[in-house]
Amino acid sequence: MPDQSAAHLTGPVVVGVDGSDTSRLALDWALAAAAQRGLALIAVHAWAMPLPPVAMGAAVPGPSFDAVKQGAQDSLDTEVEHARAHAGSVTVEGRLVSGPPVTAVLDVAESERASLIVLGSRGLDSFSELLIGSTGVQVAGHARCPVVIHREHTDVPPGPEAGGERGQGGGKAQAGGALGKRRLGKRCA
Repeated sequence: MPDQSAAHLTGPVVVGVDGSDTSRLALDWALAAAAQRGLALIAVHAWAMPLPPVAMGAAVPGPSFDAVKQGAQDSLDTEVEHARAHAGSVTVEGRLVSGPPVTAVLDVAESERASLIVLGSRGLDSFSELLIGSTGVQVAGHARCPVVIHREHTDVPPGPEAGGERGQGGGKAQAGGALGKRRLGKRCA
């Protein structure tokens, strides 16, 4: 049985943000979940230098390192500002992390001993990715705490404290699909 001590239940809610509409919805859901549980919220934005475009076999100059990093920081700042405007008593922090989104979210969740990870959903290639999104599939498969994949048009509240058990209310929220449900007993440590 996993350690259920209070230390494992007081870590922040970690939410991946990327400036998209789906990540904004996930941020709002994560903020409500953090408020209900009396936890802090950490918004994580991953960034990386794009590969330079190639034209006629020669690399074409792309944006500078500083410009790409500043764009990512600006995007994160916008999301953190939005969260703080609606945070009430929740402490909101932003983390800009260089690297792939999966690694960024998992590393922050692990180092902060997160109680919960929240991600927006995306429709991509395979069937599971169509339902959850490739980042969500990978995070749910490797996280050591519960993972919520927030789907668009979800009206399910972030927990039983908000008026019902998960799944009531006619919404379409997923706790990481089948992958996440296997992980619900583990906590980030």
